[in-house]
Amino acid sequence: MIKTLLRKEIIENKWILIIGLLFFTVSAAIVVFSYNLMDALSLPEIIDALDDPPQFLVSFLQESAAWMQDHTLYVWSQWHSNNVLQIGFILAIILGAVMMAREFNRGTISFLLSKPISREMIYITKVLAGCLIILLSILLPTIFLIVLSLIIGLDINVFRIILD
Repeated sequence: MIKTLLRKEIIENKWILIIGLLFFTVSAAIVVFSYNLMDALSLPEIIDALDDPPQFLVSFLQESAAWMQDHTLYVWSQWHSNNVLQIGFILAIILGAVMMAREFNRGTISFLLSKPISREMIYITKVLAGCLIILLSILLPTIFLIVLSLIIGLDINVFRIILD
């Protein structure tokens, strides 16, 4: 019975999965292609050219210059600490709100509860489906990010990207 409920939830939320995949895939491509753009900026020269810059700006530019020494570090800093957390958090909020609201708006919650399924099983299935959708929305674009980096000739440590 849990397989049927899980399939129902994934089918009902396929558009959220597609939108999540789209946002994460575009973000992955931007991260990969922005490395060459950031590298061309020559951040140390920018720091030297500024007259009496604020300390926070100098710190930020120095940290950014340190990321540019290693493509894997740059990708990790942009992908995990920025895109995955921010987009993933927004996706989780939308997914959680939509999954329960849909049952109440359509009136299908009473139908579900009339079946020999406990409330807990319904909630557990929704949580599992949400976790699976978020996992797929992050994992597939991460693989795309790695493959795209390798295709354009950038050196990347696959294990550091996936396991960190």
